[in-house]
Amino acid sequence: MNQAEIGALKLMTDAQFAETVELDLSEELSKLDLPTLKQMQQAGEEMAECLRVLDRVGRTLIHEVIDGETSLEFYTHYPKSDDVRDEANNSQYYYHHHRDDPQEHGHFHLYVRSGGIPQGVVASNKYNRKKWPPKSDQFAQLFVISLDPQGLPCQIFTNNRWVAHETFFEAPQLIRLLDGFKIDHAWPSWPLNRWISAFPMVFRPQIEAAIFARDRVIKDFAQKNPVGHVLEDERLEVTSIVKINFEQQISQINQMISTGGLC
Repeated sequence: MNQAEIGALKLMTDAQFAETVELDLSEELSKLDLPTLKQMQQAGEEMAECLRVLDRVGRTLIHEVIDGETSLEFYTHYPKSDDVRDEANNSQYYYHHHRDDPQEHGHFHLYVRSGGIPQGVVASNKYNRKKWPPKSDQFAQLFVISLDPQGLPCQIFTNNRWVAHETFFEAPQLIRLLDGFKIDHAWPSWPLNRWISAFPMVFRPQIEAAIFARDRVIKDFAQKNPVGHVLEDERLEVTSIVKINFEQQISQINQMISTGGLC
């Protein structure tokens, strides 16, 4: 078995219980009011501008985060010197990969740290979980963005809790944290930080659908595997996957705005 075949098998194993989310994007966008659609459009223009200025010098988002490395080491966080953190906005991300998948170069994990978790957003009390850390020590993994080998986003996915060891927030609570993610500085890359900060607005329908799918998968897995603890069960890693296409997303948002949107 060659490396590509091993990588494909690992990917299948990682995602064997995952729900593949398929959205009718036009229908989802039609549920949004015009101001929200225009916010999505503006965020999309920001993302497109970041890609444009990188392309002018022959660079992609991958170049901006891997710090001149020619190949990635499995499980190593990039940038190697540290995760990217914005202490003022309690936001964090890193890039890595851990399988040879010809369709995915690597992926970004996005987090909100304790100071970004407002009052009223509470950790899950399901699945007989032991008491979570105090709010001052909690953090939430929001979702994960896969990049294809050309450095463009190709899918969003979610993980089980044990992957990042975060405090587990159920979907309605976790979704409340999405708007708080922002990296407002220039390290390791101003275009990359602007791009990743705009991402949650542009792809909000898919992100929310993926998070709700995560909860369904975890609930179903717990019912089928009553022995042990579902949030710590390493057989369940990837919980939901949704394919995305940036150009199609922007096109459909613009089209919905041009027709006036529907509430």
